[in-house]
Amino acid sequence: MERAFPQARGLTGARSLYPARVSGTPFHPTRRQLTVLCGLALVSLGWHAVEPVRPDCLVLSGVYVPGDVPPAEGYMAQQEAYEQAVSEGACGPARPRFRTWFG
Repeated sequence: MERAFPQARGLTGARSLYPARVSGTPFHPTRRQLTVLCGLALVSLGWHAVEPVRPDCLVLSGVYVPGDVPPAEGYMAQQEAYEQAVSEGACGPARPRFRTWFG
């Protein structure tokens, strides 16, 4: 007696490259794994695209921060110096990274 479906075939009639029995092995990724991987890639690309970046600018009058100051205070002093340079027109404001991709 012949079976109705002797082999698993796709819409094209060809045999599947990833048979159902081995689809969960690391060498044969499933659709769910590929979907999750693509989703993670899109999320990370999106996060990278919206990160704020500062345009290049040269400010000759900076902030003096001694070496024994905690890093958080030094960072805040640099932020204040940058904000002052932006308000004076010496530097452009920060903008999302994807805005710099197209000019």
